[in-house]
Amino acid sequence: MFLKVIILIAISTLTQGCVSHSLPPVLKESNFYVNKPLIISSKNPKTLAQTISSANVFSKVIISNTPSKTDYVAKSYKKGRGNAVIPGITAITLGIIPTITSESFGESFTITHGNNTYKINAIWRQKTVLGWVSYLLNILPSRTKSIPTNSKEYINFVKRKIQFKLSNSKQGQYNNNHKRELRRSRNN
Repeated sequence: MFLKVIILIAISTLTQGCVSHSLPPVLKESNFYVNKPLIISSKNPKTLAQTISSANVFSKVIISNTPSKTDYVAKSYKKGRGNAVIPGITAITLGIIPTITSESFGESFTITHGNNTYKINAIWRQKTVLGWVSYLLNILPSRTKSIPTNSKEYINFVKRKIQFKLSNSKQGQYNNNHKRELRRSRNN
């Protein structure tokens, strides 16, 4: 019985079952909305397209390699590096001695519209905790066991970053009804 518990603990520790990531910071909310599509033109466009589409800042998100000069075009230029590895001391002690490491998550990209280019840095550095203490940390609302870029907090983080950059440049259109439309579509 004791051996089974040890094996279960070892498997949990080695498969990153004992991990806690910080979620991105919460930014001030805005109702800025661009009533035009965004073209994603990158080497690996799917994750950026999915994130920006979920953020609901543009009327729609399209993946294409042939945008026109009048389109809003997004291109990714840097990704965060989430690469925590369980070191020997944490593995040997089966997660009893935790490890704290620094990682970066997210993506930096540009949005181009005409002659204007806006750099949006949606990468944040955070502390990742590996070991049994991470189960206690994950009770906190600012922590998660899963990859932070898959969270609704990350989608909101990217949304606020885009809204801040574009609203300060006065390139978008304010649409006060957009929030109401989103609520209706979610309620149906």
